[in-house]
Amino acid sequence: MRAWESRNGAFRLGKGEQSSDRAFDENMDLKQKIAGLKQRIKLLEGAKDVKNVTKCGYLYKYRPFGGGYFSPNWSLRFFSLIGKSLLYYKSEQDTNLHPRARFELNDSFTIEIEGLKRGRYWTFSLIDTTGGSLLRLSTENKKDGEMWIAALKAAGNIDVEVLPPDSRWKSPRPPSIRGLQYRAGGGGSSAGSSQASASLHRKGSASETASESDMSEAEGTRAKERVKVRRKEGAEAKEAAARAADRPRTQMRVSFPIHKSRYSILSSERMTNQNHHGLLNLAAIILVVTNGRLIMENLLKYGFNVGNMGFWLAHPMRAVPLVYAWLALSLFGMAALLTERFAANGTLREREALIIHILNISTCMLGPCFIVINHRPDILVSIIFMLVVLTLCMKLISYAHVNYDLRGLRHAPPEAVAQLSPLLQQQLAVYPANLTLKNMAYFLTAPTLCYQTNYPRSSRRRKRWLVRRILEAVVCVALLAILIEQYIMPAAFNSLEPLKGLEVGRVLERVLKLSIPVLYFWLVMFYMFFHLWMNILGELLRFGDREFYRDWWNARNIEEYWRLWNMPVHQWFVRHVYFPCLHLTKSREASVFVVFALSAVFHELVIGVPMNLLRGWAFWGIMSQLPLIPLTKWMNKYLKNEQAGNIVFWLVFCIFGQPLCILLYVHDYLLTKQSVTAAVTAVVTKVATNATTGADEL
Repeated sequence: MRAWESRNGAFRLGKGEQSSDRAFDENMDLKQKIAGLKQRIKLLEGAKDVKNVTKCGYLYKYRPFGGGYFSPNWSLRFFSLIGKSLLYYKSEQDTNLHPRARFELNDSFTIEIEGLKRGRYWTFSLIDTTGGSLLRLSTENKKDGEMWIAALKAAGNIDVEVLPPDSRWKSPRPPSIRGLQYRAGGGGSSAGSSQASASLHRKGSASETASESDMSEAEGTRAKERVKVRRKEGAEAKEAAARAADRPRTQMRVSFPIHKSRYSILSSERMTNQNHHGLLNLAAIILVVTNGRLIMENLLKYGFNVGNMGFWLAHPMRAVPLVYAWLALSLFGMAALLTERFAANGTLREREALIIHILNISTCMLGPCFIVINHRPDILVSIIFMLVVLTLCMKLISYAHVNYDLRGLRHAPPEAVAQLSPLLQQQLAVYPANLTLKNMAYFLTAPTLCYQTNYPRSSRRRKRWLVRRILEAVVCVALLAILIEQYIMPAAFNSLEPLKGLEVGRVLERVLKLSIPVLYFWLVMFYMFFHLWMNILGELLRFGDREFYRDWWNARNIEEYWRLWNMPVHQWFVRHVYFPCLHLTKSREASVFVVFALSAVFHELVIGVPMNLLRGWAFWGIMSQLPLIPLTKWMNKYLKNEQAGNIVFWLVFCIFGQPLCILLYVHDYLLTKQSVTAAVTAVVTKVATNATTGADEL
């Protein structure tokens, strides 16, 4: 037991200890379960009678005033049916607060079923006595929709009507007047909630009293007839009001009062319920006009530069060594596979296998760097080649690390193995049968950096979906070429003189001018690579885990951005760098520093080696973000606004950081190129002069 513990280091499973992976997985699962249970408890505590909580869950709610370019009409809301009360909140985390709306159900309401919309959403509406829509809801499948309809019907003895296909709404019904009165009355306040509940209760009090008693069938029929009459009267009243509104005014008495209590449209009391499509249209027009002006200015100044192959392939023959090196990269994967096979059957000891892996991975990294520096192929080709090399090295590290851990678990006592999570036990059951050429080839081509003995697989390949993604990728590549050749490179080349003279004002102007095209390039590159290319590769290989990124655009601080924007790299660093360092140092800050330092080295290799400029701009650009982590967290905490850290992230990282880094690299690259050209010209001139002098002497 003790020998096994000391040999496995960070992955030991001694008595009373668990593996880091299992502890991490179980800790995350436990936190999620505890959070869910807390919210359920808060929801139940808010009810007067726990038994009255009939149903709760998320539904899509239609917002008649919520549409726009950036705000969809349908929003996901958390609904709770407590007895005869239907409440909804923004999310499950808000159930301890006042609900956004509360509706008392009774038999004066009707549920109208619209059915399947867009082939996916099952839509239905809660209609009041006037024929207005109190709520328009939808679920992602018919089964959930029918369950909610059954629960609502049972709670308030509500009639259900299925609309025929030819009469289903092409556009939603007008909202209920009572629903609008509630929403205009102050949103989530308890007074507004009780006011709306009382209003709904008073208007349906006769029907509610009848539904609560044990009516006979005849009484139920008469109540439904009364509901139909009231609904008809309400429709006629609305039509009369509409006709009166359309009738032009012929006269108005001077003494007629025109003032009443009202809020301004842009005040907080009315702003959320107001239609702002005109302002959104104006913002879209300003965005289009501004970018259109920049496009015209660029075309008038530089002409049409797209299609200049000199930028992409100025020296095609210099890329030939990279082609041979690319083909030879598979040999490093074969070496790692053979090393693991010999280590699994006992031919190699652990220390010997470790030394072979270190030599193999070091050669895989340093050899291509030597080829790129000596042959100097084109920058773009070299960057792509270095990305492939770095990806392969990270995969080989994961392959060696995971198999080493599984090899150690094979020698662990049975009671220690029994404490492992079921997922880890499944991985252990496959080892060493996973050490095959097919398994290695799949891992090297799969869109992941973390090795495991088997991966989740999709059931089939979607051919039409795949064709659409490939066409989108072609369009994105064309956009990237336009942004580089037409906007980024001219602006970067024109920044050489301001940088030489260290003119702060002009340098800042160059940075700001470069920031917009660089931001567009970065966003298109992200979509093309992380969404299109990774999904295309995953679809071809039927790779099941497609979470290649998360909502990094909502990052509240710099650290959160790095955790969300590139999930394969983040998972690799967490698994193979962060937790091993945390086990050794027992310090989270030191582990985060190591992760950032290693990431900075990788960025410098990918950018500096192809340009033959190891100046450290990329390295220090990454490391300078470390002080911003506590700064953005402090801003979120003391300003009590999580958007502050997000604004700092966009400004520092995208508006100033990336353009400045590009300018520095272009400046150094052009100076180096000019100095080399001048030196070569001087040597050639001197040789020609000496040759001419010698000929004259002869």
